Amino acid sequence: MFTWSDVWLLHSVAAAGGDGSGANLADILAIGDMMNHALFTGAELRRGLGKLSAAGFVAQRGTLFFVEAEAAAAWRRARGYRSIEKQRKELEALLKPAQYPAGEPGFEDPAWPYPSMTDARISAAEAEYRKRLSSSRQRKGPRK
Repeated sequence: MFTWSDVWLLHSVAAAGGDGSGANLADILAIGDMMNHALFTGAELRRGLGKLSAAGFVAQRGTLFFVEAEAAAAWRRARGYRSIEKQRKELEALLKPAQYPAGEPGFEDPAWPYPSMTDARISAAEAEYRKRLSSSRQRKGPRK
């Protein structure tokens, strides 16, 4: 059973690397934050990647994540929309997510592990994302 955070994660992977180039974890965090103004929890990443990869929708090759099969086809349709909400609706139609509390962000579901998504890896990706964000803000200069 997929949840809303699984849709958010699939959308983030697709938007960051759905053109076939793949997405690293820092890119996925950045896109997810841009879409939802929040960072994925470790539980959301592990649970979501476990389910999405088991379903054949996301594959990890090295340090990159790729959108696969039916999810790639859904993303090709979704990226034709300018609206992030319309894109999300296209991906929701594929996953048919359950409502909360089934997708409680902190719930670590042992049925859907993703062992390579360690807290250390997530922390490193968050640090990389925050560094990029800080550098971007410094290049733009102070707001007026």
